[in-house]
Amino acid sequence: MNLALFSNKNDFIDLMKFSSHIVFITSVRKEVLNNIINPAGEYSIDVIELPTHYKTSGNDLYINQGKPLP
Repeated sequence: MNLALFSNKNDFIDLMKFSSHIVFITSVRKEVLNNIINPAGEYSIDVIELPTHYKTSGNDLYINQGKPLP
């Protein structure tokens, strides 16, 4: 799923209810994503972290490692 396709976190949560396992590929830090999407730990989630892009490179919620993506 691409975040731009959804208007809020409840869109993700509604779909997660029908999944046995979820993988997020994101520039949002794993602990931030889990606190927003899965605070009770009820879903099986893996997070693949990518460096953020230049627009969010100064934001602590995102992965800031090396050169930001364009």
